[in-house]
Amino acid sequence: MKITFFTGAGISEESGIPTFRTGENSIWNQYDPDVYCNIRSWPQHKEKILEFMNMLRKSVLDCSPNQGHVLIAELEKKHDVNVVTTNVDDLHERAGSTNVIHIHGNILENCDLNKKHVSYSKQDIKLGDIHPKSKMQLRHNIVMFGEMPYNIAKAKTAINRADILVVVGTSLSIYPAAGLVFSSPCEKRYYVDPSGLGIDGYEVISKKASEGLEFLKYL
Repeated sequence: MKITFFTGAGISEESGIPTFRTGENSIWNQYDPDVYCNIRSWPQHKEKILEFMNMLRKSVLDCSPNQGHVLIAELEKKHDVNVVTTNVDDLHERAGSTNVIHIHGNILENCDLNKKHVSYSKQDIKLGDIHPKSKMQLRHNIVMFGEMPYNIAKAKTAINRADILVVVGTSLSIYPAAGLVFSSPCEKRYYVDPSGLGIDGYEVISKKASEGLEFLKYL
């Protein structure tokens, strides 16, 4: 059976990573995204952006996968599983998932300003840190506002070929990623989120991921 998961910030919130939009402690309630995560602000605020991304990277490294991540990873033992995620953490991979498609990049990767020469790193990036190949400033390999998301075609294929589509922990407010979910032809579709938000064509499970994904054990 082919199962595709589309995951958002809600699944990682249980691991201690704050969401970007939901709740008083959300990241964008504390940091102006137009300053700290917009490619157009890079020339004026590059040092602030690097410091913000370093902080985000550290928060990810300080967290561990939760039961929601583990349940998804364990499903690979019996089924063909893909994970499409808008999250920039690596918690799915650390839980054991092997087919993870990142739409907004990975905070634990570095690249140059042209978003080439990608490599894994746990180290902070400082202004003046130069990529050894391109001789350009290093940056974190995540998609900022004003940049095109990654892997949209690959994500669409994974979603459209699925026998079961499970959407987890996302408000589906960011496009074009959300459009992939709404246009899915999959007949068996689930939406797991404590908000209880209703989506046409989806069976809603109004629980957090670690509880709402328990039904996967019986697939």
